[in-house]
Amino acid sequence: MGTRILTHLAKAVSIIFHPLLLPSYAVPLILLTNPYMFGNLDQETQLRMIIIVFINTFVFPVVVIFLLKQLNFIKSYALGEKNERHIPLIAISIFFFWCYMVFGDMPISNFLPNLLLGASIAVFASFFINIFFKISIHTVAAGYLVGIAFELLHQSTYNLESLLLLSIVMAGLVGSARMYLEAHLWDEVVSGYLIGILCYMVIFYLV
Repeated sequence: MGTRILTHLAKAVSIIFHPLLLPSYAVPLILLTNPYMFGNLDQETQLRMIIIVFINTFVFPVVVIFLLKQLNFIKSYALGEKNERHIPLIAISIFFFWCYMVFGDMPISNFLPNLLLGASIAVFASFFINIFFKISIHTVAAGYLVGIAFELLHQSTYNLESLLLLSIVMAGLVGSARMYLEAHLWDEVVSGYLIGILCYMVIFYLV
């Protein structure tokens, strides 16, 4: 009974913090915690930005994965096998980069476009590494989100130490869930964290 509950909890964590959903969590969080940085945007524009991110980073990738499954290019929607991840990861990287280009043309702070550019790079890096090694995409996204929370701690006028702590706890839960479900080994999980954090550092400190 206890094992079944833990399995359901691990699956719930994997779904709630799915890599394709994290950009849709991050953008409204950034808008809410940086009212002065985005003070030139009215609520309608901010809502439109959130919708653009959701469509490009979640809806379009899900449609592509659905079509690939229907055409038998992949065996499952979970993309459990290393070799069936190549096409989806390339498509997702393109959608993320397109979203970056859309925001890059808007008169807003570079924070949001940089976030999406870094996410696109993280997905592409995951694609490249996945050719040789089945990295955890869940922990790549979780590690990148921890980096974003750390950056918000310095950018926002609010005290966001609790947000950073929550993001670290979330990342730990995600990694634990992936290993409990035997979707990844510990080195695949840790490698995901490292790639996510590294992509954050490249975008916000080196570009």
